[in-house]
Amino acid sequence: MNPKMSPSLDPQAATARRDLTQIQGQYLAFIYAYSRIFKQPPAEADIARRSG
Repeated sequence: MNPKMSPSLDPQAATARRDLTQIQGQYLAFIYAYSRIFKQPPAEADIARRSG
């Protein structure tokens, strides 16, 4: 794991969790990807637009 990456943002840790629903996993994947691309987490409005 990248030492700069928070364990909560580790995609392998997210996929290893089996107690998440598919929708929860999709939200986590969106937040992770958005954060990697834009170097900041998405605002609530960004998440709302994505789920629109």
